[in-house]
Amino acid sequence: MTLAWHRGLLYVGTNDGYIRIYNSTYQCLTNFKAHCNEVLCLTILPKPNQVNHLYSGCYDGTISVWSLHHLPTTACRVVTLYNHTD
Repeated sequence: MTLAWHRGLLYVGTNDGYIRIYNSTYQCLTNFKAHCNEVLCLTILPKPNQVNHLYSGCYDGTISVWSLHHLPTTACRVVTLYNHTD
């Protein structure tokens, strides 16, 4: 499991490939299948006055980039990068 915190929301990457997003009272706002295997890392790169993106890394070597524009209902996958080894 991996965690990230940004603007009052807790992002949780799970062993079963899901990402769950909680508010400050730990109510689950949304969850979605992000990867086929364990989510190993999460990070958010904030951009002033722009849509933020969530980056998730998986055990299978993929990295997915998610748009957070439609939160709290869902995150939309922007791109998936394959065969990452670092």
